[in-house]
Amino acid sequence: MSLDYSTTNTLLPTLRLLPLMPSVQQLFQDSDLLTILNFEMISKIYPLIDNQTEEYFVTLGDVPYIQAQTIYDLPSRALAGKLRALSFVDPSNNEIRIPRLRPEDLMSNVNATGLAINPALWGFYLQNNKVVLYLSSVNGGTSNYKTLRMRYIRQPNQLVLNNQCGQVVSIVGNIVTVDQVPSNFTTTQLYDMISNRPNFDALQDDSICTNISGTAMTFSSIPVDQLGNSTLKVGDWICLSGQAPIAQVPYTPGYDLLLQLAAAKCLEIHGDVQGFNVAMSQASDMKNYLISVLTPRVDGNVIRLTTPNSLYGWD
Repeated sequence: MSLDYSTTNTLLPTLRLLPLMPSVQQLFQDSDLLTILNFEMISKIYPLIDNQTEEYFVTLGDVPYIQAQTIYDLPSRALAGKLRALSFVDPSNNEIRIPRLRPEDLMSNVNATGLAINPALWGFYLQNNKVVLYLSSVNGGTSNYKTLRMRYIRQPNQLVLNNQCGQVVSIVGNIVTVDQVPSNFTTTQLYDMISNRPNFDALQDDSICTNISGTAMTFSSIPVDQLGNSTLKVGDWICLSGQAPIAQVPYTPGYDLLLQLAAAKCLEIHGDVQGFNVAMSQASDMKNYLISVLTPRVDGNVIRLTTPNSLYGWD
């Protein structure tokens, strides 16, 4: 079996050590601690990493492009219903960027004298939780595009205990054998396949299980790479859709900050103001270190000239 990269089986005992006070430890059940970890992950860790704009958690969502269809749903997994970018994909897998428009751009195509204002205007705009395409026959409305590609920040799966998921033991075709099949695993549910290796990627969302026999689960499809090789490996996790036993954040130092923030929240709930302030001071140092690791994500970038008149890379 693969290594236990700080799944909830090891996260929770570690978290119980951090507040130190027995009264604090006894105040929380495992379910309470999972709720706190989930809250800190989504309210602090994810915004912190997203703000670095280094393409963390970016997922591609392709939907078939239908020429007569101009309105598409935003991906349900998109964090805060937010898009990173939108593009068409042609039969050769080339991407054609679709520019974003403002609603004001669409309100009139002619001015007061009847002259056309940018008749070639095309792109997309957002309307609540919908993507609306605005395409001219020249620039966008073509059936040659096979898919509409949405780039978005994928929201993390909610943390659950290990025993609420199955860990992959073997894979034969589309049949995945796991170490256990929880009682609520049925063929009417959808499943997420989560990597057990840093960075704990979601390998496939909302997978359909067509049969469960003992600990063997048959899926309609298995995630594969560009060469057709399975990306699901022994040791990975099969979970109910939206769940995972492992936090989908950078393993270290992201896990350290997550635990520290959760410990501080425990102290805050307990009413230990002094302990909370000390814990948050330590979390601040961890936060600064995490940011220094996250960005720049590629350390070997060449120096960029910042102005046309700069000399040798200096302003």
